[in-house]
Amino acid sequence: MKLSICIPTYDRSLSLSFLINTIIKQTKSLSVEIIVCDNSENLLTQEVCKNFIKYKNFHYHKNDQNIGFAKNVKNCIERSSGDYIWLIGDDDLLSADAVNVVYNKIVNSNCGWICFNFTKLLGKHKFRRNYLFQNFETNSLDLFLNKMGIWSSFMSITIVHSDVKKVLNKFSYNNYYLFSLALHIGSQYGCNFINNTILSRDCSNITSHRFDNLNTYLFDFFETINYLVNKNILSSKTKIKLANSLFVGIVPFLLIKHRIDKKLIPDIRLVFNNYNNCINFWFFFVPLYFIPKRIIILLYNNINLIKSIRNIY
Repeated sequence: MKLSICIPTYDRSLSLSFLINTIIKQTKSLSVEIIVCDNSENLLTQEVCKNFIKYKNFHYHKNDQNIGFAKNVKNCIERSSGDYIWLIGDDDLLSADAVNVVYNKIVNSNCGWICFNFTKLLGKHKFRRNYLFQNFETNSLDLFLNKMGIWSSFMSITIVHSDVKKVLNKFSYNNYYLFSLALHIGSQYGCNFINNTILSRDCSNITSHRFDNLNTYLFDFFETINYLVNKNILSSKTKIKLANSLFVGIVPFLLIKHRIDKKLIPDIRLVFNNYNNCINFWFFFVPLYFIPKRIIILLYNNINLIKSIRNIY
């Protein structure tokens, strides 16, 4: 098997059905398998997947209980048999011929981590393509991250070599578990960016997903990056560049939202210890952390700040 397309899913039976149908239409005679691991607490997804059992390379597994996103990703990877593994979100929309594009790129590849382009949807009738540079391949994980930026962590454009199975238990089971795996395998076998758009991602309401949490961006995202910086595999400069991107986008947005919703926010001292050398931490996080709540609410209600920040990322 050349390619394993893995879909960790949770209660999105309609979008999942559409995605599987799209994949099956595109695979045809290719050496591709589809693996669905289901975290759902009802039987709707199972009923949908019964319609695809007739396809010999379709495999469905329902977990006994909701084991969480990261462990479900691990579950998918463990069940795969392909030379390369492609994890796709159950609500992402594949581009025409996306499977063929990916397949043709990986069939003769030995690269550890391959990223593709995607179309970012920013609300109704709004589109923006994320990357504008050309294809490149490098053995330097540092160069790759420096050029690709924070969207290199987007799961559905990431294809990883199957040797990643050797380190499945090495990383924390957080929202950036696959990113950690990709960082590792990319540092071992090199990285490749292919400027072909393979899917569309709706980013207009990102806070409706599991990423509606400051800790996800402040700590989960950087856990493996910090480890690699300490090992001199990544440079501090690259980490700072990634952090500055987050501190001008989703992080201040979530900080405002968390304060208004009275959600728990991280201790400023802990954030300071990790990001005191990031200029955007001082400009966009610290003021919003200490500014009176009534002003936060005023900003939220009377300025288009939230929408502007969202449109950046």
